Amino acid sequence: MGHSGFQKGYSGIDVLGTNYADGEVIFREGDMDNALYIVQVGRVRLVTTLPSGKEVEIASVGPGEAFGIAALADDRIMPRYATATADGDTSILMVDRARLIKAIYDDASTIFTIFKAMSRRARSLTERLVTCESIHGEKIPEPSE
Repeated sequence: MGHSGFQKGYSGIDVLGTNYADGEVIFREGDMDNALYIVQVGRVRLVTTLPSGKEVEIASVGPGEAFGIAALADDRIMPRYATATADGDTSILMVDRARLIKAIYDDASTIFTIFKAMSRRARSLTERLVTCESIHGEKIPEPSE
């Protein structure tokens, strides 16, 4: 598992980040969690497994970018829909839901950073789905709730 290191972090405050070696898993698909993660140093690959067993990379995020955002949208702790893995030596700041809500109350601009990350990710996934549908000629099924 990763180990902690003191670094300058999100919103300009000193935070205790967690360091991960190349290939180390940060969280796995199906893990129950309600935290947001911010890459301080390095990169993180987000991969999901299709019902066929094939792994598909959803995104690759770098310094200053957030992942695990979907878990914050619900009051319940929900399972992760992807596995996050360090791509090279990486330092991650984990912000639990309660801490994030406090950060938003303290500095409303925090929410715009999150919205921007969500928008970029949604746009990227939409472009990939449209490309996939046009190449394979079949509709992507609706997600189950």
